[in-house]
Amino acid sequence: MITTYSQELQPWQNFYTLTGTAAATVMGLLFVSMSLNPSMMNAANRNHTRAWAGQTMNNLVSLLLLALLCMLPDLDIPAFALGLLALGGEGIIRGLYRLKFAISVSGEQWALHHVLMRLVLPLAAYAIMILVGIDVLRGDAKAVDHLVWAVFLMVAGGAMTAWALLSELGALRDGPG
Repeated sequence: MITTYSQELQPWQNFYTLTGTAAATVMGLLFVSMSLNPSMMNAANRNHTRAWAGQTMNNLVSLLLLALLCMLPDLDIPAFALGLLALGGEGIIRGLYRLKFAISVSGEQWALHHVLMRLVLPLAAYAIMILVGIDVLRGDAKAVDHLVWAVFLMVAGGAMTAWALLSELGALRDGPG
């Protein structure tokens, strides 16, 4: 029986290094893109943009925190599991709050494909984190291998949402055509 996850996570170190680097980079790009036209975040008819930008930033921060958690040296089992449960739980709570908001508003920006990429993919990733955390507490050391699916879902959702936000920014900047 293992007492720390350092040994179990060793093969994944490069993966989580790249994951954390990518998450931090996209977070920076999101900041830059939003700073190109900060007034769009305050416009009364742009509440959806603020909601999606907030959810995207939250997902990227969670992805970065997951990468950092997986790279901690001598990480004991309870701390690792509790970290996964906290990240997953917080993400689901925020995601469900934004899903409730999305359901209450109509319009193209809340179309099914937008809700899927912006909320459902991250919610699935957070659920995986919770399930892996539970499995780790139960003594399944290999459960950590399933975190790769959470990372893939969050990267896919984050990249698509960041692109959609950037496209919307471009459309607003160009004005009605």
